[in-house]
Amino acid sequence: MKKLNVILLTVVASVLMLTSCSPYEEGPAISLRSRTERLCNEWRLTRLYINGTEQTLSSFDQQTTLEFKDNGTVNYSYAIMDSTAIVITGSGTWEFNDDQTEVFTKITYTIGGTVTDTFTILRLKEEELWLENNQDGDVEETHYEPK
Repeated sequence: MKKLNVILLTVVASVLMLTSCSPYEEGPAISLRSRTERLCNEWRLTRLYINGTEQTLSSFDQQTTLEFKDNGTVNYSYAIMDSTAIVITGSGTWEFNDDQTEVFTKITYTIGGTVTDTFTILRLKEEELWLENNQDGDVEETHYEPK
């Protein structure tokens, strides 16, 4: 009986530790794939929140893609509305911070200019990526799904 209690206590403690160890506010609690494997994908923008308020995505916004590659490179593409659609693309590098709760990007755009950003990872699952950063004093939260 004592041995059964020890085993049961060990299982309960393990479950509690695994469910409370997620580095991301929105999960997942546990994954068999590494953070790099989950991040490296071509992602399509599905939702945008500014200061907590969901924004309506235009057909141009819905063309936004973000691709992380396992060699440390990143590609970004978005369309802007004008009399015709203009697609802006950029490429650069990415890396995690030490505890892999943030991702740093440095992207050079084809129209000129280089932008360095720090994104806090809110959720990193195989089928979901939620990022948050500050843009000109506003908190911008972006949700992506695989393209």
